[in-house]
Amino acid sequence: MRNALRRGRLGASSFDEMKQIYKITYPTGTIYVGKDSVGSSRYFCSPDIDLVNADFRNLPADQQLDYTVRKQILWESQDATEAELSTKEVEMILAHRSNAPHIGYNRWPKFNPDRHARGSNYAKRHFIPSPMRMPTRFARSHPHDG
Repeated sequence: MRNALRRGRLGASSFDEMKQIYKITYPTGTIYVGKDSVGSSRYFCSPDIDLVNADFRNLPADQQLDYTVRKQILWESQDATEAELSTKEVEMILAHRSNAPHIGYNRWPKFNPDRHARGSNYAKRHFIPSPMRMPTRFARSHPHDG
């Protein structure tokens, strides 16, 4: 029973820790990209609660009482280091533009409209070492990418 309580995701034991980068989508359409060092299915992130609450107040009353929050795993690795996990998190924040106030709740790295105007390749060329690039099978599109 104790081992069952320690299981993090899909039956994996705590000894099979899976580092993950995830995207949370709130009912407002606003997103948050975060990291999890152990791959817990119960961990949902830590955006600024005041920002989330302010957005929720703009939802219709019935939707404030019955809503769904979606968690998507964008990338995972059993052997990535904490440094690699942090680097991948920044890559995903920039790729999904979740640090742009009109798109997401991430406030770091600080949103720079000029950086985003240059396109998603800017993040790959300037922030991410080439061995860390995400395999194509993990690529996801973002609903705000017109």
